[in-house]
Amino acid sequence: MNNKECTENLIGNSYQTIDLTPLGINLRDKTGKEILIECFLKSGLRTTIRELFEVIYVYCKQTNQTEKLKQTDWFHFIRLLRNATAHDFRFVFQKKDIEILPITWNEKTITKKMNQSHVTLHLFSYQDCWKIINEIERFVNEIE
Repeated sequence: MNNKECTENLIGNSYQTIDLTPLGINLRDKTGKEILIECFLKSGLRTTIRELFEVIYVYCKQTNQTEKLKQTDWFHFIRLLRNATAHDFRFVFQKKDIEILPITWNEKTITKKMNQSHVTLHLFSYQDCWKIINEIERFVNEIE
C-alpha cells in the first residue's frame, strides 16, 4: 500500500474517502511516529480514567455508597485526573479542588501549583494506571 491509497467507509448511503497520506508520512518520520504513539497511548489512558471513574461514581451514587468511595485514598486523585483528561490533560482546579490540595496517592502528589499545568507521565504513568485499576477493583469487590 502506498501513501496515495485511501480507505473507503460506507456512511449512510454515500461513501466517504479518507486520505491516509499524512498518517503514512508521520509514521515514516521518527519524531512523527513518536508523537502518534504518545497520542495513541494517551487516548487509552484518557478513556480508562474517564470511563472507570464515571462507572464507579455513578454506581456508588445510585447505591448510596458515595461516602465510602470518597473515603478511599485514591478518589480525589483519580477525580482530578479524570477532570484533567477532559481538559486535554491539563489540570483546571475549581475552588473546591484547591481547598483539598495537596492530594497524594502512591507517592504521587497533586498540588495547587499544578493548576493549569499538563499531567505528565511522571505524575501518572501507564504503570500507575494499572495500580489504580487494581485498587478500584478491590474496592468494587468490597462494596455492596
